[in-house]
This record gives sequence, structure tokens and C-alpha cells, in this order.
Amino acid sequence: MVEIGMHPKYGGGPVESLIRIVTQANMVSDLADSPGVNLAKALDRGLEWWLLQLSHVIPPLPRFGLGDFVAYGYNIPGNIIAVDITTIAAFSVVLLLVGYFFMRTREVAA
Repeated sequence: MVEIGMHPKYGGGPVESLIRIVTQANMVSDLADSPGVNLAKALDRGLEWWLLQLSHVIPPLPRFGLGDFVAYGYNIPGNIIAVDITTIAAFSVVLLLVGYFFMRTREVAA
């Protein structure tokens, strides 16, 4: 997600990619300079900023991959497991609390 938030090298962001899909334009060539394309690029900049901010809030899930330790015979240090479990538990508790308060403030028709 950080790579998307740091502006992609080619192909543009989500709005520009949607334009490329609809018009069947390839990712390498530049789009024609028009007000619509300029608006799409401005929207992409805004979306990229939000994705970059969101990437600082969500824990880096690829960091929790323990495949290298398993490849060497299940030799996973306890402190790494403790840090991973604590990080995931803290994020899950915050997410559950936010979800609880969102659901509590909604009117549910009985």
C-alpha cells in the first residue's frame, strides 16, 4: 500500500487506471492532455495521499510472515511471536471498538 501511496511509476492511480481501462489505452503511453485527464490526475494525487496516511495506521502485514523461520525447522523466537501477537491484538481491539461505536450509533430497525 505504501508503494501506491508514493505515486506509481507508470499507469497512474486508480482514477487514471479506470480511464485507461475504459479507453483501452496502455499503461506506458501518456494520456492526451485534457481537462478530464488533469482532473483524474488531481483526484489520484488526493487518493494517493489518503492511501499513504492509511498505510501508517494499518500494521504492515507482510512483516508478520514467518516463512523464513519455518524454512529452517520451526525455529521461531518467542519474542518475535510476542511482538506480532501484541501488534495484531492491539490493532484488532481498536478496530473492534471503532466498529462497536459505529454500530451503536446507527439506528437498527426492529
